[in-house]
Amino acid sequence: MCSVDKGRKVHTFYGSYETRMWNDEVDIHYFDKKRGGKYFLRKCADEAEYQNLIFNSSLVNSNQVDIWLKGGWSIARELCLYTYLFNKPISNNTVEKFFEMKKFDEDIFEEIVFLDKEIFEPYWRSSTLSLFDTLRSCRETSLYTYKQGKGLLAYAIVGLTMRSSFLQRFAVHPNIQRSGLGSSMLENILEDMYKKKMISIKLNTQSDNVVAQNLYKNKGFSLSNQKLFVMESE
Repeated sequence: MCSVDKGRKVHTFYGSYETRMWNDEVDIHYFDKKRGGKYFLRKCADEAEYQNLIFNSSLVNSNQVDIWLKGGWSIARELCLYTYLFNKPISNNTVEKFFEMKKFDEDIFEEIVFLDKEIFEPYWRSSTLSLFDTLRSCRETSLYTYKQGKGLLAYAIVGLTMRSSFLQRFAVHPNIQRSGLGSSMLENILEDMYKKKMISIKLNTQSDNVVAQNLYKNKGFSLSNQKLFVMESE
């Protein structure tokens, strides 16, 4: 029922999902459930085991985890959710903008994939397929970049859906971390979203990424009681 190929859509009587490789670094298949309950999830987990595959899900809200656990899946990763509300003017201490902001498109994919290898552990790195999913996930997607010469050293991807925005990716090369660049880029993003009359901007980060969490708290983000999870077929 649930045989898997890159970029494949699977439809059955019990449910449907889309799948692709998680990225180019780990032997895991991304699993984005479109419909189906615990019976369907159990069938998919069994089929993955039969084919000697590992499924990792798209992000699952904490109030939806129970159905996955009952379907035979386990928690692979836990993420914290942060929200910034644009209910007052932005206090921006940035003197100068160092970043280019443009519409996110496929022309930058190769540079992002290359930079991610310098920043993230293999599990969290982007691939062409995952970036394409990011591109199509929102009505409008903007890309912020910082370069020295021709080299990309930092980037942020922000998606807009109606009046809500999402910081989907945020990365700074280790050589320039703790220089204030990330803080400055985040301030610019908040200012731009305020000018676009967004109600809020949300982001998620790993539960053990204390440095990133401190940055978000210092900029006025609030930690949600809700968590996000990546589920794994056993």
